[in-house]
Amino acid sequence: MRPVVLVLVMACVQAIAGCGGSPQAASSPAVKASADCTSGGHEFSVTSPDGYMRHAAVYGSGPAVVIAHQSDETRCDVVPIATWLSRHGYAAVAVDLGGYWTGLLAATVTAMRQRGSKTVQLLGASMGGCDAMVVGSHLSPPVNAVLSLGGERRLSPELDADKAVAQSRVPLLIVTSENDGFLSGSEARLLMSESASTDKKLVVLPGTLHGFAMLDGPDGPQVKQSILDFLAAHSGAA
Repeated sequence: MRPVVLVLVMACVQAIAGCGGSPQAASSPAVKASADCTSGGHEFSVTSPDGYMRHAAVYGSGPAVVIAHQSDETRCDVVPIATWLSRHGYAAVAVDLGGYWTGLLAATVTAMRQRGSKTVQLLGASMGGCDAMVVGSHLSPPVNAVLSLGGERRLSPELDADKAVAQSRVPLLIVTSENDGFLSGSEARLLMSESASTDKKLVVLPGTLHGFAMLDGPDGPQVKQSILDFLAAHSGAA
C-alpha cells in the first residue's frame, strides 16, 4: 500500500490547486500564454503586492480599459478584443491574471495610471468579470466603470461579487444570457439589485452563451454596442 499512498501524495502536490492552496489559484487552470502573442502591442509587466509578475500589453491610445480574461484563457485570447477597442479610441490592456487575480488586476490599474491614464475602466468575462467587480469595489481612487460579461456571483471568499457590488457605487454594466450556467438571467437580476451603484445597466440575452462568447454570438452586435456605449459614457474624468 505504501507505493499507492506515495503516488497519491505526489499527485496532490503536483495538482495542489485541486487539493488546497490559494483559492484564487485553485480556480485557475494551468493555462500558458505564448511568449510573443502580444508583440503587436506596447508590452510591459505588472507585479502584484505578493510578488506575482505577469506580462501585459496595451493597444491603442485614449481612455484605458483593462481586460480581465476568463479562467481558461490568457492575455493572448483577449488580444482581438483589445485590438477592437483600440480601433474605437481606447488604450486596451491585455494582461495575464492567473495565480493572483485580484492583486494582478489592481496592479494593472495602478500601472496604467502611472503610465498617464486619467481614466481606467475594467472589462471582464466569467471569472474575469467577477474579478473586475471585486477589484472595482475597493480601489482608491475608484475606477470609472466596471463591465462584466457573465461574471459569476461568488467563486471564493476573495472573489465574492455579491459582497463587492453591495458596497460599491462604481458604475456597473452586466451582460449575460438568460440560461447561462454560470450567471443566469435571474442571478444577474439579483446581482444588479444588490449593487449600491445608482449608475448601472443590465443586458440579458436569450440563449446560453457565456462570457466573451457573447461577442461572437447572434446578439454580438448588441453586446458590442452596449459595451461601447457604456465605456463612452464613463470615459471622462472621475
